[in-house]
Amino acid sequence: MRFSFPRLPAFRVPTPGRRFSDTSAFDKTVSAVFRKVAVNGVIDEMALVVAMCHLHFKLKKHVPGVTRTPTREAVQEVLGGFDANRDGVLDETEFHRFAKEWWDNTGAIWVYRAALVSAVTFVAVPELAAAARLKIPHGTDVPKGVWVAAAGLLFNAVSTAVAARMERADA
Repeated sequence: MRFSFPRLPAFRVPTPGRRFSDTSAFDKTVSAVFRKVAVNGVIDEMALVVAMCHLHFKLKKHVPGVTRTPTREAVQEVLGGFDANRDGVLDETEFHRFAKEWWDNTGAIWVYRAALVSAVTFVAVPELAAAARLKIPHGTDVPKGVWVAAAGLLFNAVSTAVAARMERADA
């Protein structure tokens, strides 16, 4: 099985100007993680778990919610997918290539999620609440805030159920 990053449905989110992964700050962060974890200039499977967690938490400080803590299974797939010379370890160049691709893909997904959640929170939920308030008999007797809160709870319940179903389908 080859490691693959999740892709956005049918399009890539455009990023204005330079991407964060093209900056010297990103390179310094990745290099610092590599130096901290590498043994004899390489990262093996066990060290890669630690390196990915370090990278995740360092980047999470700057942009919360962008990346997820990696699992051991994902790390095994990463090792196979980015180990160019197939020696079972990642050198610094391979680790930088991995970190750049990981950030670019998970960062783009974060932007997509943020836009979607904002649209739902600020447009769909209030509109659903307003429509329900007008269509249900005596709905106007209930304050608007109660309708918006109920619509928000309904959205959260549905999205949680859908997410759980998708995880079961992936397993």
